[in-house]
Amino acid sequence: MKLKEDEEEEDVSETGRLFVRNHPYTCTEEDIRELFSKHGPLSEVLFPIDNLTKKPKGFAFVTYDIRDKITIRLSSLFFHSCFK
Repeated sequence: MKLKEDEEEEDVSETGRLFVRNHPYTCTEEDIRELFSKHGPLSEVLFPIDNLTKKPKGFAFVTYDIRDKITIRLSSLFFHSCFK
């Protein structure tokens, strides 16, 4: 995807925010919190639910209090390996 001139690519190391996708539809917000909080304190977990089906949409956003590159990378790798 190409960004427009006035847009900037969001850097995870600056925002502390991860986009988590392709998790099982049986996964809950609490599951996400439990998995990612092992790597540092979380400030927010957004876990969208479909308005029509009332089921998870299959993705989430996880934001860490501490914007530490190592913590974020470890969390990303850890989550990826849990749902393979």
